[in-house]
Amino acid sequence: MKAFITGSYAYGSPTDKSDIDLVVLGLAEDLKTLMAVSGHSEELYRDTQSVSLRFGKLNLLFCLSLNAYQDWYHGTEELKGRAERLGPRPRDEAVEVFSTLRQARRESERKDEVAEEELCFK
Repeated sequence: MKAFITGSYAYGSPTDKSDIDLVVLGLAEDLKTLMAVSGHSEELYRDTQSVSLRFGKLNLLFCLSLNAYQDWYHGTEELKGRAERLGPRPRDEAVEVFSTLRQARRESERKDEVAEEELCFK
């Protein structure tokens, strides 16, 4: 299992009320166990690559795919770099960074699928 901290503790301004965001790459059976303990439904992750589970102040961002984990990792590293240069980064900026990374990955995956289909028809 791989894990790292993201969110305000990594690149923002945490307060006493802040939760701790922990990104984890794991297996589906581990997620099922965690969902059962946290009271979440299995329906929650049927078509997603990452799931947010709360355990008190811990927000566990559980990734089922390496791509989702890498999106979180690269976004966190980008925001940490910005925080070093510019100071703590706001949540809305983080949302934009992660959204842009996910969109770029999806577009790349679509292009790969189209290229594979084209090869099949040649």
